[in-house]
Parts: sequence; C-alpha cells; structure tokens
Amino acid sequence: MKHALKSAIFFVTVIFAMVFLMGLLSHNAAASSPNVIYISDAGTGDGSSPSSPLKAVTVIENTTPPSDPNYQFWYGQRYYMNCVLYQAFEKLTETGGTVVLVGDVTIGYSKTYSNSSITSRDYYFPDHGENMITVTSSYNGVNYGAKLTLTEGAYLSLSGNTTFENITFATGETNRAICCNNNKAVFGEGIVCVTTSGHDATPSNATRFLSIAGGTRYAA
Repeated sequence: MKHALKSAIFFVTVIFAMVFLMGLLSHNAAASSPNVIYISDAGTGDGSSPSSPLKAVTVIENTTPPSDPNYQFWYGQRYYMNCVLYQAFEKLTETGGTVVLVGDVTIGYSKTYSNSSITSRDYYFPDHGENMITVTSSYNGVNYGAKLTLTEGAYLSLSGNTTFENITFATGETNRAICCNNNKAVFGEGIVCVTTSGHDATPSNATRFLSIAGGTRYAA
C-alpha cells in the first residue's frame, strides 16, 4: 500500500514538473520569438522582448545644412527609414510576423519621404509581399495600450499584406490616411481612432480622423 502511494505521488510530481517546464519553455519561446518584434519610440534594446523594445538607428542623416532656411523641412531623403516601425518591418520582410507596440510610436514629417510639403508627405513600408505582418499593441495576453500617432506629414503606404488590430490610431492633422496599395489589408478587432486635439467623432470632424484607401494615394 505504501509502495503504491509513493509511486502515485512520484507520478503526480513528475507530471506536474513536466507541465511546469513545458509552460516555462512556451513562455520563453513566445517572449523571444524571432518573428515578434517589440517596439517603442523610447526603445533602447533589440526588440526581442517587451522589456527590450527595439531602438531605432539613424540610417539617413538630415543633409540640409542647419544654416539653410529649409533645414526644418528635412528635404530630399527617405527619412521613414529612420523610424522604428519601418526597421521592425525590415526584420520581418522574409518571414512575416508581428510588431508589438509596447509604447507609443509617432510618425511626423521628419520620419517620412521628403517629397512634398511637410503637411502631406508619404511613409513607405519595406516590401514584404504576401508575408503577413501584424501590427498590434496587445500580445500574449498583455494589452500595452500604445498609440500609433500620425502627425503633420504622414500618409502610410503599405507594401505587403498587413493586419492592424488592438491598437489606437491618433491623428494630429486632417486627411491622414493608410493607403493599402492593393495589398491584402486586415483591420481587425480592438481598433480605436482618436485625434491628438480631442475632437469628437462627428461628421463635421471626419477629415480629422484616419481614412483608409484600398488603392494608392496617387493616380496611376
């Protein structure tokens, strides 16, 4: 009887240890998955975990001399490549995956393509074709409540299959838009749209909120 009881206790202990170990391994794998990149404008890490959000590196410097009257406008370069969101997408172009905002990310004229007025510039994502990339601020059971803010110069142009879900879009100017460029685009649950100026969502304020275009911003 005692032998049977000891065997039963040993069996239960082993099972418990196996379940605990599997859960621990699963958690660690989720936290460090190569197809999940954690980002924030305040990031200082490598993007491998919520506690180490990706730090953006400066790829393109502002080449306009500070003495030039146009210095503030950052003319002539693809400054969107300096944005942490762009750099996270770059890491997933061959595989697809998930970009998790654990802190706010803002895209303004200094992180766009300086091809026009600072109030209407383009932001291009790296090409990733049919490799689906999801952008969210909720992952693995944690809602980070982060915002993706488009300020004075950001029209987002998708360059592959993209999903947005469980994220807040904040717009700081009128006529901000996501142009899907005929890519598969999914706008899932948990999307909230607000303005940085606190305008109510009424018909008279419609242009202050995010718009979505299935095609391109420019006529072919």
